[in-house]
Amino acid sequence: MDSDTEKIDALINKLPAPLSDAIDVMCYGYILSKSFSFMKSGPVNYRGLDAFGEPYNLSNLDLKRLKINCLQLTEGKGILFEDPILIMSVSEIYTLTRLFHFKVDRRKSSYSSDAIIDCVKISHTILSNKQSKLQMSINLFFKIQR
Repeated sequence: MDSDTEKIDALINKLPAPLSDAIDVMCYGYILSKSFSFMKSGPVNYRGLDAFGEPYNLSNLDLKRLKINCLQLTEGKGILFEDPILIMSVSEIYTLTRLFHFKVDRRKSSYSSDAIIDCVKISHTILSNKQSKLQMSINLFFKIQR
């Protein structure tokens, strides 16, 4: 596979049928596209091209974690409860969400003896307002080891 578009199509086509019918595939493709773009350009170049100047005001550690989280998304993680994005802290959820111009609408945690898995509903800050006919939202899953 050569292009990001082909990789995105492959990830979308790999989704189980009930899930591909239930999620906003356009939204998922948008998030994957932004993830690939961030990983290719790096934070400085990405910020220069981003409408909101994201990512901004982050430490080197936060930028490193953001790149790792984007990589996990491009590997198909985060869309299923059984295959969440592995994070070190909850703040990574908000940093990743902001990179895509999304906001957290809801966060629900499931606890086990060794981890916390968060189901996070996110929506686009501009395209998902009450006046817009286009609603871009999706649930992503994140896991923090205890």
